[in-house]
Amino acid sequence: MAREELLDVIREELAAQHRRLSVPDDVTVEVWKGLEHRLRFRAGGSELTYIRRRQDTSARDADIRRRFNGRNANELGREHNLSARYVRKIAKGK
Repeated sequence: MAREELLDVIREELAAQHRRLSVPDDVTVEVWKGLEHRLRFRAGGSELTYIRRRQDTSARDADIRRRFNGRNANELGREHNLSARYVRKIAKGK
């Protein structure tokens, strides 16, 4: 797994666990910032992004499902601040 894919997985799993536990957004962001700092230190200075959770993702997910064509996951991910992997997951209805 490539470094960027691994970071996407870590970020997505952190966000999922925080949603499951109903952790407030500001706490999720602070946890990610701390984790980002440690990962950056251990990975030698790579730039990372932090999580921004939306309260209602149904409109976003519907837009992704409507526009996804199998080749535009990166583009949709940039528009919605998501990884391409997560865009494909949404497009498949998971």
